Amino acid sequence: MVYNTQNYWIFGLCLSSGVLEKEKHDVSETGSVIVLRLAQAVKILKCIREVTRLIFGRDTNFSECEFSCFFSVPPENYGQSGIQAFRELAEKANVCIAKEDSVLSNAEDEVFDGVIRKLDEDKNARVVVCFCEGMTVRGLLASTKRLNLTGRFLFIGSDGWADRSDVTDGYEMQARGSISIRIHSSNVTDFDEYYFKLNPYTNTRNPWFREFWQQRFNCSIREDYGNSTVMSAKLVSASLERGECTGREKLSDRYKADPKLSFIIKAIYTMAYGLHNMHQDVCGRDAVGLCSDLFPFNGSLFKSYLLNVTFMYGEDDELVEFDKQGDPPGRYNIMNFQLLSNGSYDYIRIGDWNNGTLIMQEDELQWPRSGEKVKSVCSKPCQPGYYKRTCHSINDYETKENKRKDSVRICRERERKRKCRRRTRRLRGYRRQKLQKNKCHTRMKVHLATRFKKSLERHDGRLDKRALARKKPRDDINFQTGGQEQKCCWACVSCAINEFLLNDTTCRACPTGYLPNDNKTACDEIPPEFVQWSDTQAIVSIAFSCLGFLSTAFAGAVFVRYNDTPVVKSSTRELSYLILAGMTLSHAATFPILAEPSWLSCCLSRVLPGLSFAMIYASLLTKTNRIARILAGSKKRFPSRKSRFMSAAAQVLITCSLIGIEVGVSVTMLVLEPAAPTLLFPTLDRVVLACNTTPLGVVAPLAFDFLLIALCTLYAIKTRNVPENFNEAKFIGFAMYTTCVIWIAFVPIYFGSDSKVQFMKLLIVQFSPTFPHLIPLQSQYCPQYPVFKHPQSMFLSWDDMDWIGLAQDRDQWRALVNMVMNLRVP
Repeated sequence: MVYNTQNYWIFGLCLSSGVLEKEKHDVSETGSVIVLRLAQAVKILKCIREVTRLIFGRDTNFSECEFSCFFSVPPENYGQSGIQAFRELAEKANVCIAKEDSVLSNAEDEVFDGVIRKLDEDKNARVVVCFCEGMTVRGLLASTKRLNLTGRFLFIGSDGWADRSDVTDGYEMQARGSISIRIHSSNVTDFDEYYFKLNPYTNTRNPWFREFWQQRFNCSIREDYGNSTVMSAKLVSASLERGECTGREKLSDRYKADPKLSFIIKAIYTMAYGLHNMHQDVCGRDAVGLCSDLFPFNGSLFKSYLLNVTFMYGEDDELVEFDKQGDPPGRYNIMNFQLLSNGSYDYIRIGDWNNGTLIMQEDELQWPRSGEKVKSVCSKPCQPGYYKRTCHSINDYETKENKRKDSVRICRERERKRKCRRRTRRLRGYRRQKLQKNKCHTRMKVHLATRFKKSLERHDGRLDKRALARKKPRDDINFQTGGQEQKCCWACVSCAINEFLLNDTTCRACPTGYLPNDNKTACDEIPPEFVQWSDTQAIVSIAFSCLGFLSTAFAGAVFVRYNDTPVVKSSTRELSYLILAGMTLSHAATFPILAEPSWLSCCLSRVLPGLSFAMIYASLLTKTNRIARILAGSKKRFPSRKSRFMSAAAQVLITCSLIGIEVGVSVTMLVLEPAAPTLLFPTLDRVVLACNTTPLGVVAPLAFDFLLIALCTLYAIKTRNVPENFNEAKFIGFAMYTTCVIWIAFVPIYFGSDSKVQFMKLLIVQFSPTFPHLIPLQSQYCPQYPVFKHPQSMFLSWDDMDWIGLAQDRDQWRALVNMVMNLRVP
């Protein structure tokens, strides 16, 4: 949009309390200036200027008049207020202003070239609305020709252009297809008859008429001064080149009435009717001339009379009236500059606008480029799954959702009462839009980088996690504004990962557990995920479990085969069998955890891991406690009494009691928190089917197991100096140290993990029930390999004992061995 900035100083008269005061006002060089100059020429009061502009302009809204003046001049001129009116109406009609600039009508060619280059920056905008005077339009047309942009723009001009031929002379090709607005004006035949009869030698009323005549016909007039005929000094030089005016020149030659002439007449009639009605009401219907009641003159009262004036004017009986805001009904002719069949150019009337009603003959419209309809759009239609985000809503998006610079906000379940952490992932490859003070400023087109676009594509049928919960602009975003919020210009923005397209401008979030379809027109239920037997973590877990099964089965078979040998008896075979049973149970716990979550699998997955730990470490605790008591008794020279609960039956009873405590804890937790499958939503595009196990449900059963491990480790430390010929204390100690390291590492990893659901399966399923149990298997049963070579022997030779320094007191060790052997059950 282009408009004028050139102003003229106009002197008018303001009537205040009966006193004439001189004021100066500036107006733009538009059609209104013609009327104002006529008013100045004939020295009509400033009210004529106001009423004239009231008839066809916006500036003379009487609501801004003041009592101190006959009519006060509004703070803006005709051109500027017309532009503002255009902005308001364009916004209501969803018409976007891509660029806006101003230029003087007498500016240099470089200035006009700069305006056209600026307009050419936006390749999508092809319509130029020129709210300016005709010579400004001519300058734009000339610049279009110089820059070789003929046919690039469709110019739409205001009434300052109308159907003036001087605007398009020499630039017809550049103006072809342009549309201009001409104020509808009735033919004033009475004025034409009066005007054609004027003669410079008889018309003495207008002192400038002779100068007009000389300029109109390019001749000179002799002036009389008294009895002598002399030439005006001003015209001496001109008379030498021009002939003498005869007075027989015809004003009807090349005559074209000014279309605004009828408005001057209607303005005078309006004032006359208003003064007449006011005079009759104030002075009386029979009063002649002015009366004292008219003074001081009441401008506000006169304003009310002007607003109530109604009369018929012209040959077509045009109704002249005003609304409550002081605006008359507008009527305009729509002109199209066309190339005619004979090769000439002319303005063709293609429509009318009459008081809000538009009548257009579109078939008669001619475009700048023959056969090519002009398409001037800010943004292209959005693709499926993208909604229109207007300039206004883009600002809301920046202030409400995008303060984190397109960050991904992730809230954990246990962080509901705390402020969620923010993980910022900036959009790479973007040139961000600068938004300030609720106004979108024109920026360069925003293009999506190829590398970032690829990161949003689907991988193996699943959406990339980097795309979750992100508002992603498409690759042809184009923000086009003119310094104001425009509803017609939009950016095509993708709905969020969990939203579907409700309408062109709105995305609605799908219910939890649903995702939009490929076209984002509706929501589809997300298939729940659970660990499949073919998943990598499942295969690894099954492999470890199978390895554990084989190792445990081999150890059990060996112990059964050599059940009555001293080697097996010395290892407390009853507790060893309990340990093997616990290991078998731990390996079996992998399968209900990997199975599809159900009530049975959830119950088993919560009971079996803790129970298997209890069976293993309760047996080891009982064994190390027995050895520690035996060692303590052997150090006494004169034992006072025989140690209690040293038999195999007592050891099994103690172990079962400890296991019973673990069973009670597990059953209690199942009662307090019943096991059942549930749906979890770790991300917007995933639904995980898992057991409803809480952190307390995991910690409570394992807490007792950890207590058993700690006590077992303590006894292993106390019995570390027992000769390895008589017990497995050192191997038990090694197993306990390793187990403690694994368990201590498990706690921070599990509770500090972002995705507890997946990590729990990876850690507990693969390692917790299986891997820690392989260590006791190796440390307790592998050292019993001598049973294959010497099944009936369980001692080293005394020479070997002397070599390793264990036979310093042979009598003491013999007594210890006899005590141990006497406690064995046959």
